Amino acid sequence: MRGYFNYNSSAPLEPRMRDRILEWVDADPALLSGARVGASPAWLESARTTIAGGPGLEEYQIAFTSGATESNRLALEFLYHRYMGSGLTDASFLRNKVLIFALEHSSIYEQAKYLRNLGYDVLLIPCDPNGVADVDFIRDNAGTDTVLVSMMYASGEIGAVQPVEEVGSICEQFGIHFHCDASQIPGKYSPSWFGSRANTISLSGHKFGGLAGSGALLYRKQPPVALLFGEELNVRPGMPNRLGIQCMAQAWAWTQENLSQKLASMKTLRDLFERELRSKLPGISFIGQGQNRLANTSAILLSDVPPDRVMTHIAKNHQEVGFLCGKEGLHSPSRVLLELGKGTYDNSTALCISLGASTTSAEVSMLIDNLTYVLNGSNGKN
Repeated sequence: MRGYFNYNSSAPLEPRMRDRILEWVDADPALLSGARVGASPAWLESARTTIAGGPGLEEYQIAFTSGATESNRLALEFLYHRYMGSGLTDASFLRNKVLIFALEHSSIYEQAKYLRNLGYDVLLIPCDPNGVADVDFIRDNAGTDTVLVSMMYASGEIGAVQPVEEVGSICEQFGIHFHCDASQIPGKYSPSWFGSRANTISLSGHKFGGLAGSGALLYRKQPPVALLFGEELNVRPGMPNRLGIQCMAQAWAWTQENLSQKLASMKTLRDLFERELRSKLPGISFIGQGQNRLANTSAILLSDVPPDRVMTHIAKNHQEVGFLCGKEGLHSPSRVLLELGKGTYDNSTALCISLGASTTSAEVSMLIDNLTYVLNGSNGKN
């Protein structure tokens, strides 16, 4: 492949990981190593320390999952448990308001309708045209009657970094459970974990160079409620995914190496991409340009350019980008763009270009040439 620009969807497995995987398999072919014998095995404790032992995460404990989708559900599980355990009554539901950010991942966003069916008062937190959450809306609606605020740390579709520290402060003031999906953060932004004061944080290993099928839920103050049953007494009972967990921990450690330098390099390359593309395509639109964004992310709108034409040409040149569209396919509107008021363009294309630490300027130049060719061709210039 001559250029992979879809890191926010899934980052390629770290090349160095192949040798580590062989080491782990050779050392323990069954990949068990005492996982079911009383205390946690050394490899599991090492993985926990690697991830939850970093600056700002020291007071968190960690439950390993299959990814951020499961972690997001696990973080909100207590809302369902309250209902099933007590029923919806005035005595047990002094707090019944839930605030969910409108741009949340579908694993959280789509829980809103089910929570409403259980009697929760669910409000969607709106955002501005750049995708930044409306903190004033949270201030006006969060209070002693609020049980949960859920807001991602950053959007993988458009790169917008959210005001999580302000939101965390509001939640602390009223004793509200604050959940933060931070799956897009590792390797793309330098976060203030302590500043967010989130009660629960979701991570996904394949977003930063680990194996797909591995993730984590970090939690503080009290463990999440899980309606799962098994032989173990853990938050998430069952056999741990040793290979996935170790790969995730190793990828986390590698991601932290020279992070400031990597972020600066990706930001420089992203800004160069946007300048060069705008100089060749003056009518192009960028989402959130000039705002606080992930260092690697650029979201662009190509008016009057069919998405299938873009996909065909990009694939023919052995490149991959992210398309902002709905679940029904390329020609269906993206929920994120609809929330931004930018999802009604007929026969147009919205792209998420997300770089990695190993992306080269030559690859970016080739992408610029390909996008320029597609747009000029759609306008009859080729």
